[in-house]
Amino acid sequence: MKKLIILIFLVAGFNTTRAQHYRGFGSDDYPKFRIGLQGGWSYRTAKISDQVPPEFRSYIKGLKSGYHYGADASYFLTRSLGLGIKYSGFGSSNSASNVLVTDPLTKKSQVVTMSDDISMHYIGPALNSRYLSQNEFFQFISTVSIGYLSYTDNVVLVGKSKMKSSTLGLVCSIGGDFAVHQNIYVGVEISGMLGSLNYYDIETNAMSQRVKLEEDQRESVSRVDVSAGVRFNF
Repeated sequence: MKKLIILIFLVAGFNTTRAQHYRGFGSDDYPKFRIGLQGGWSYRTAKISDQVPPEFRSYIKGLKSGYHYGADASYFLTRSLGLGIKYSGFGSSNSASNVLVTDPLTKKSQVVTMSDDISMHYIGPALNSRYLSQNEFFQFISTVSIGYLSYTDNVVLVGKSKMKSSTLGLVCSIGGDFAVHQNIYVGVEISGMLGSLNYYDIETNAMSQRVKLEEDQRESVSRVDVSAGVRFNF
């Protein structure tokens, strides 16, 4: 994951350098606004903890893959540099039946159905670097964004509970857009998100309790997104 983020930053720097050549082209005739809508496949990159029992490892692995959707809007100050805002949502879920659970207090065991429904939402300001071809048929975009990331897991295990948290997220992305109309583009994008949770608010039966996580217990919410979408430039 770290290698991916480093690569994205290197490409962003290269992209900015290449774009300098066209900054004076046509004075102010370049598209200044860009709005993008996208969605696709996601994969959480964190390693499964060694503390997870072997019988639950496949279940946790099933929660690593998911889907995402998002939108962003940017205003380009020059042909190659823009500021904007970025939003993305993520979801994954899994369930298992005939799970044997033992109450640590009563030592009684019962067979239950277990499920997790995880959602994450990110929003933050973005810095965009753009290489726009001279005929404006193709554009290469790299983005860096730091913002707010929320986490919710609706859990069913014996009873229902909700685990909530939030943290600071870092998003880096690269993508390419191809014009299909004067102002409409289609494109593909790959992005990496970094973040980790250091607490949970656990809500059960209208009661809430905050659980602090030690340094070695923090849960990574880092992931890779691969998406396709439509962009509007004007």
